[in-house]
Amino acid sequence: MDMLEARRRKKFEGFVTTHSSSEHEVTEDEILIDFEQAVWDGLAWKQALIAFGREYGLTDECGRPLTAWDRRLLAKARKVHSRAKRDQRENEKAKREFFKMKAPE
Repeated sequence: MDMLEARRRKKFEGFVTTHSSSEHEVTEDEILIDFEQAVWDGLAWKQALIAFGREYGLTDECGRPLTAWDRRLLAKARKVHSRAKRDQRENEKAKREFFKMKAPE
């Protein structure tokens, strides 16, 4: 059985090395940055959760975390998303206040 598995794995690894581009391991920080950027792209939390959760394999089709690690990461992502949303609102408020100011005469 081990010989069959080794043969299968060798063929698979050979295929991957010849047909794939360079691999890139995605870090937690990159995932969190994507959730933060989603606010500026206009995505609500649930939309970002479904989009990035499926892209990175963190959630199932309904948006539920698959593992405990995913659940912890998504809790961090929710905080990052909320903070970015708050910053966006403050930024918009500051812009409105800035443009409301009357020019000196």
